[in-house]
Amino acid sequence: VLFRSRPIPVMATSSLPSRKSLGEIVRAVRTVSPLLSQADASWCIYGSCALALNGLTHVEVHDVDILMTEDGVRQLLALLPQAHLYDEDAPGGRFRSLHAWVDVEGVEIDLSGGLEVHHEGSWTPVRVNSVQQHDGIRYASLQDCVRLLRLFGRPKDLQRLDTLRFIRYSLGTNNEPLW
Repeated sequence: VLFRSRPIPVMATSSLPSRKSLGEIVRAVRTVSPLLSQADASWCIYGSCALALNGLTHVEVHDVDILMTEDGVRQLLALLPQAHLYDEDAPGGRFRSLHAWVDVEGVEIDLSGGLEVHHEGSWTPVRVNSVQQHDGIRYASLQDCVRLLRLFGRPKDLQRLDTLRFIRYSLGTNNEPLW
């Protein structure tokens, strides 16, 4: 059993170390995954952590981004009193969601409930179509990671896409579409 009725270790401050090892991240997510599943069975890791879990270990991971429903975030806030709701999203921002975070064993876990991105003049719900699962950890497929990087379109997202193209080129698979 990965989770017993023990308190989840929480740091008193939100100033966390910047880069985390994949092992540290996996341990932290395993600790909280039963509660994530209880709050929202469709929860899924996306972002840099999902890229690393898909085998792209050169990607720096600073936190764990988890996509959930808004109700899932609310339920998790009730299950984890040490979780914190962020202030409202910045007006005019590119993203909107019910956004919360919790520190688990020194790893910041960011929860995005009902995440939407402003894309081509309208709000588009962020969805993961293909979920990978390993040892109770749910994460976006590499194809979904690439699709989300394109959708988000921030400079850091475009840089990650360039890195993926370079890896494909280095492996000699550059003639295939980038997912």
